[in-house]
Amino acid sequence: MVDCSFCGNNVPRGTGTVYVLKTGKVLNFDKSKCERNMLRLKRKARNLKWTKHYEKGIKKENVAAEEPLVGEKDSLEEDGD
Repeated sequence: MVDCSFCGNNVPRGTGTVYVLKTGKVLNFDKSKCERNMLRLKRKARNLKWTKHYEKGIKKENVAAEEPLVGEKDSLEEDGD
């Protein structure tokens, strides 16, 4: 099984669409919705909530937000003395 190039869902064998770019890169799509969003509308998968790539982008942002800033960490240590 291959994954959809846009949303990341599994594409069962014998279904979906295969699109080959002039450069030779192969794109697999499970639905025409994915094909339309990527090729015609030129949308990014990370900006759409219904894709698996959107979830991956959110997780990375949350981890970065939880890390304390360097200035905040130093001020906390000074208050403890």
